[in-house]
Amino acid sequence: MKTQKFSLLFRIIHWSMAFLIFLILLTLFLRETWLDKHHIADILGSGLSKLNIKLSQRELISLAKQVRAPMWDYHLYAGYGLIGVYVLRLFALSQSQQMPLRRISQAKDWKEKLQFTAYILFYIGLALSLFTGMMTVYGPESIAHTMEDLHKLSLYYLIPYILIHFAGICLAERGADKGIVSRLLSGK
Repeated sequence: MKTQKFSLLFRIIHWSMAFLIFLILLTLFLRETWLDKHHIADILGSGLSKLNIKLSQRELISLAKQVRAPMWDYHLYAGYGLIGVYVLRLFALSQSQQMPLRRISQAKDWKEKLQFTAYILFYIGLALSLFTGMMTVYGPESIAHTMEDLHKLSLYYLIPYILIHFAGICLAERGADKGIVSRLLSGK
């Protein structure tokens, strides 16, 4: 079996996507758990009441939103970065002979067809996530809530995909594609 080499551009794109997706998922996790606006509002309310300061729940939630605003900024910046890396990846694919649809038709066995199909589904899901995210921020006010709901739903493919991706890496490392992680780091 021919050992696949990875170009510097491919490796930069791959690891940039991995880092940005991790950052996006981290901000989502924090937003839904420890940095939930109601949770922060309760903490602020408890602390302020010890100082004999009383604020309404609405005021406390407003303060909580201000506390977690920088995290939202990181989510947005990571999204913008991911859009840039995504466009770069599509451009790089268009310049190569390795377009996923072409590779599916040339695949030798079901395993390769499955890999390339998963690859295409990942990029379609990522495009949907990026589009709905941008529409949430910059789209018409009338559809912002719908786009936000679709944006949240569109991210549900990521966790299973990441788990499948890691399982595939482990299987490849133990099988015929030994050293794939090293090649993705060093290119050799």
